[in-house]
Amino acid sequence: MSKIDLSINNFSGTIPPQILQLKNLQDLDLSWNHLTLAKGDDVIEKLINSSTQLKSLRLQHNNFTGAVPTKVWTSEFLETVDLSDNQFNTLDLTAWCNGIRDLSAFKRKVNLTNNPIKNVTFPCADRLSNLWIKTYGENPLDLISAAVDSGFILLGNKNAYCENTGNKEYAKRYVCRTSQFENFLNNNSSDNKKVIIISVVCGVLLLLMACILLFGLRRTWKRAKELHTIQEALARQDVRPPFFKYDQLKTACSDFSEENKLGQGAFGSVYKAVLPDKTVVAVKILEPTEQNITDFLNEMVLITGIKHKHLIQLKGCCVRDRKRILVYEYAENKNLADALWGPERTYGLNWDQRFKICLGVAKGLAYLHEELQPRIIHRDIKAQNILLDKNWEAKVADFGLALPVKEQASTPGSTLVATRIGGTLGYFSPEYATAGKVTEKLDVFSFGILVLEILAGRKCIDLSLTYAPDQIYLKDWAFKKYMEAVDILGQLKEQERMYQGLFDATAIGKNTEEIEHGLLRASDLTRASSDDPQSIIQMSVTKPR
Repeated sequence: MSKIDLSINNFSGTIPPQILQLKNLQDLDLSWNHLTLAKGDDVIEKLINSSTQLKSLRLQHNNFTGAVPTKVWTSEFLETVDLSDNQFNTLDLTAWCNGIRDLSAFKRKVNLTNNPIKNVTFPCADRLSNLWIKTYGENPLDLISAAVDSGFILLGNKNAYCENTGNKEYAKRYVCRTSQFENFLNNNSSDNKKVIIISVVCGVLLLLMACILLFGLRRTWKRAKELHTIQEALARQDVRPPFFKYDQLKTACSDFSEENKLGQGAFGSVYKAVLPDKTVVAVKILEPTEQNITDFLNEMVLITGIKHKHLIQLKGCCVRDRKRILVYEYAENKNLADALWGPERTYGLNWDQRFKICLGVAKGLAYLHEELQPRIIHRDIKAQNILLDKNWEAKVADFGLALPVKEQASTPGSTLVATRIGGTLGYFSPEYATAGKVTEKLDVFSFGILVLEILAGRKCIDLSLTYAPDQIYLKDWAFKKYMEAVDILGQLKEQERMYQGLFDATAIGKNTEEIEHGLLRASDLTRASSDDPQSIIQMSVTKPR
């Protein structure tokens, strides 16, 4: 193995000793983690010693302390070393000075910026201003001019050595920089001609390189910054979900092909993905809007780690440019909306399956409202957000609009006020639609509408019924039919009593109770008069099968 990239993974502890066994390692990147060095630990020295072909070592943005390893200056193959943004406090440049005569000192590019370096041993500092480098028959160059293309040392300028006015000025100009190009045009006037020539040549080369690489470098930097920002935001909430690599998910979804597409909504597309270990998952790519970034973080914080049979399980996430990607467990039978009204609903739903789905949603909501701390109000219960697994078990999904009930509002029935009315038209409770009041009753109301949809096989709002305006709104139509159904239900119960013993009267009684219970569930009067907003859900949970 010649290359290892474990950057941006939130790893902590020390460098794994197993890496020392990789003799052919050439490129190691452990940057943007939380790695440390135990007291007296010289694992970096050992790493450079053991990996005799190591050319690039990137350890920036960690928590390494102590002295900068002296092996950095004596390794035969090492070319690039980035130790910036750590806690190193001691630097010994004796070995670097010893390599001046054979020019080995100038073949390494070492970045030590943003380290609190206080103690610097620099035995050749007073000789640097008289140092001229001549290679390949070219005119000799002073050290700073030559360092533009050759090796360099960058300490930055915010450390004790660079702020000490007693140190040699030329030595400080060489090492107290954040870029190898800093101080380049500040040499003595006698060197201006050389500087101009080198500047023109380097400028042309850099311009060509910039045209090719600038966009890619900018994207790479921006990706790392965005990922780091999101990881920090999640870490502040003590949430650390698994992060998938974008290329891994792209391969798992067959390049996000139409064949793997499960559906598309207002907030993004969902794809079926098969991971390398053959696990099947659902990949949801959110549309790049500012609000979806908020919803993305909200969903991460609320449901990471929550495991319940009737709540969709989050497997991880991914960030790529402005894309925000969520990875969920896979639901073989898609969502309830497809089962009720989708183009592939040839199988239909029997009454046992419909009751099973109602019961599953109720159990999931009861868990969110009663068993979690803090409790969670979903705010967007609808058929599209109820997923169905291979056994037709319901799983509540999409927590982008969910709100946690904080301690000051921990009593059941406590009221929050939403500053942004989110959700789906037709499922809003009256107090939420008019005043933004958020309680468990909002989810209970939406659940009642959902039950009516399951019983009737109709959408809560169906604008295609223009020929029958009184049937457009399912809730209003159901209330009207409820009044008509009272007499019919009474007749059914009378027939049940009349025909007992002739056939299965229990089945008639059960179906009669289900219809009556489903109609009452969405009643404004019944919901509003209930002291405990969980009672309607609890009636479904405890209802005998």
